[in-house]
This record gives sequence, C-alpha cells and structure tokens, in this order.
Amino acid sequence: MSIILAILIFSLIIIIHELGHFLLAKYNGITVLEFS
Repeated sequence: MSIILAILIFSLIIIIHELGHFLLAKYNGITVLEFS
C-alpha cells in the first residue's frame, strides 16, 4: 500500500511541476501544443 501511495504522491508532484511550466509559457504568450 505504501508503494501505491508513493507513486500517487510522486505523480501529483510531477503534474504540479508541469502545470507550472504550462502556466508560465501561457503567461509569456508562448503557444503550448502539448501538456506532458
């Protein structure tokens, strides 16, 4: 169970990190073709 929880937490951290890139690009007027 702790491994599943660790994977979920790690995934959430990555999503938040990538969302930061996405929002900063949008803020600076850069076209975003893919959120990954």
